[in-house]
Amino acid sequence: MGMSVYAVGVKAPTEEYKKKVEAYRACEAAGLEIPAELEKYFDYDEPPEDGMEVDIDEAVSGNVMYDDGVMTIDLSKLPPDLTHIKVVGSY
Repeated sequence: MGMSVYAVGVKAPTEEYKKKVEAYRACEAAGLEIPAELEKYFDYDEPPEDGMEVDIDEAVSGNVMYDDGVMTIDLSKLPPDLTHIKVVGSY
């Protein structure tokens, strides 16, 4: 089993995003199937509570698992409305 490390940008949640998270959570709590529209909106994953995750691959170079343990994020290539960057390790 391998591990991967990647970075995603996080934007502050919009009102629309908050409503969709609320709908997702309500379906879960009621034991209902999550509607396909919500599944697609959240990229078939649990919605993050801290904001909307966005792809920042264009700003990332290197791979911490292979390139001497280094990943570089070019801040000039990041969207201006990010609130933070999340570094994720997954198996």
